[in-house]
Amino acid sequence: MYGPDVFAVVTAHDHKNKASSALELEHNSRWFCKATGGVALEPTMDSRETTPAGDSQSDDDREEEVASNVNRLVVSFSKLLALENLENGLQLGTNPILSHILLGHRGTKGISGRQVSSTAVMSGHWQIQKCSATSLWTRL
Repeated sequence: MYGPDVFAVVTAHDHKNKASSALELEHNSRWFCKATGGVALEPTMDSRETTPAGDSQSDDDREEEVASNVNRLVVSFSKLLALENLENGLQLGTNPILSHILLGHRGTKGISGRQVSSTAVMSGHWQIQKCSATSLWTRL
């Protein structure tokens, strides 16, 4: 699905489109991958051919389609390690100076300037730490 360079994939899970729209903020453009798929933009078969059209997707194509059917942020190690200010790990929040990924603009209800951080720990695992008192965005 994703190569070995991928550290994390962030997708939105909300009913009011707040998280989805946050993924598309300019600050997140280095990570942003637009959803693909949907209906064909033009006919893919002649009007005299039988319908429905046959399914010619391989298993690999279906797996890739599932991975790309929603907008998402794909955080790669190569882009991540090229950033400055990683001493506190990968930061998510509303403060564009401190956050590598913006979860909204300053003043977004329920999201702090430094909401979540992700850091490597001595055991070789990654730790996701909640930095604020609210839990709106901490389900990663």
